Amino acid sequence: MAVERLYRRIGIHHLRPSHAERALDHALVVINEHLKLTDADLEERDFPQGVKVKRFENGNRIRFSAVLSTKQKENRRIKIELNKYRPQKEEIDQNRREEEEAERWYDEHDRKRKRRQAREREDYEENGYYDTV
Repeated sequence: MAVERLYRRIGIHHLRPSHAERALDHALVVINEHLKLTDADLEERDFPQGVKVKRFENGNRIRFSAVLSTKQKENRRIKIELNKYRPQKEEIDQNRREEEEAERWYDEHDRKRKRRQAREREDYEENGYYDTV
């Protein structure tokens, strides 16, 4: 993200670059202090412990990243590994659609079979049964 764009979004005046940079650094310090004071319950919900900033392209661009505990990093790694083995939503939806189509096909053929049997029964009742042997 462009630094000037970020400053505009969060309301930091960027006419004096050194002031804007100090204001952003101060805001990050406040955010990180607040995150340290929050409930330990947030860590269980994979909420970051802090935010760090990386400046590049001579300070014209900026990137934020979450600071995670070792436990959170391990949990994320495990989730990624497990997701490799879990069927994806698209696969699950495709399997469900195929099962529904198969059910409809069997239901339709079952109805046709029952109608055919009913017609044969009516023919037998009307015409009687004649052995052609």
